[in-house]
Amino acid sequence: MHSFPGVVAVGYINEAIDEGNPLRTLETLLLPTANISDVDPAHAQHYQDVLYHAKSQKLG
Repeated sequence: MHSFPGVVAVGYINEAIDEGNPLRTLETLLLPTANISDVDPAHAQHYQDVLYHAKSQKLG
């Protein structure tokens, strides 16, 4: 079975969000396989907060 790089990146991003570490979340958002542009390291905490909230709403 072959995995798609973008799917793997999403898994890493979700794990980082769950860890609650903004710097780890930032690292995963910056992965080339995530294919996300214009990620600003100065907004790491904001990304963590917004993504955690969105994930909580989706699961809740």
